Amino acid sequence: MPGIRRPVKGLSQWLVLTMGISLPLVQSQVITIPFQTFKEGINSNNDTTISPLRVGINNLEKLTTSIYPLELPAGSNSPTSVAKTLSTKLWALEHGVDQVSDELHDSTGGDGADFDALENILERIREKFMAYSTTTILVPEGFYTFPDQHEAKTVDIWTFTNELSTQLALNGGLDSPEASAGRLLSFFFSAPLPDSGTIQLDFDAFEIRLRTLKRLSDALGDIIDAPTEDIESFVTMVNDYQLDNAFELEVYLNAGYEDVQAMLKAYLDAINVISWKSDDLYWSLRGSWLEES
Repeated sequence: MPGIRRPVKGLSQWLVLTMGISLPLVQSQVITIPFQTFKEGINSNNDTTISPLRVGINNLEKLTTSIYPLELPAGSNSPTSVAKTLSTKLWALEHGVDQVSDELHDSTGGDGADFDALENILERIREKFMAYSTTTILVPEGFYTFPDQHEAKTVDIWTFTNELSTQLALNGGLDSPEASAGRLLSFFFSAPLPDSGTIQLDFDAFEIRLRTLKRLSDALGDIIDAPTEDIESFVTMVNDYQLDNAFELEVYLNAGYEDVQAMLKAYLDAINVISWKSDDLYWSLRGSWLEES
């Protein structure tokens, strides 16, 4: 299910939204509407998009803070149910490859075994495990305030996910007393909330944030299952060669892999909900406010 599903006017803008290609936006999409109209738009979209979006934000916050945190928080309130952080789980995978490599050097039997081929496969697996920790995406400068479509920086996906979760929870999470649907839209539109009168909405800023969410989703989706084929090939070969320690090689290589996949997919599911529901909200509000204006 792609992050952006509806066509928009102009080929260049379609490429920007659907393909993540960094082309200039076709024209400025900043409008001013009555604040009462803004509040009515929130009410009309609350059940279909805003509430599910806030649930997705809450789920991501739980992942980053208590279920699979990047680092355990210090102090007496640290969650006791977390056995390992995301970081240590990923490190354990890479360490498992080192164990397999050492074990492979001690292998006996296996007449005709192609150990060079096995080492090559093992190195590919190592690189794909490392990608879990090192994959980066481009994040626009000023992403959390006034995003710049022309300037971006490279950020690893976990640093960005952690920062994104914190900011979204602060503005639209269900557990934050300061958060609200209005503050969430204020964030997406880079629009300070007035007490009354009018509000200025920057649809360009919303689009840039949508593209970045999709970029994060695509990057994470691309790496989750990447090692599977090589792992299966390695296990098949060591068993076909009848190496005396084939069982140990398989155990070391697979240890923690399914757990890490489940962890990454949990993150991807939460990010996808946020991306898709933000997309739905954007198009609903675009039709109601931008195109009518």
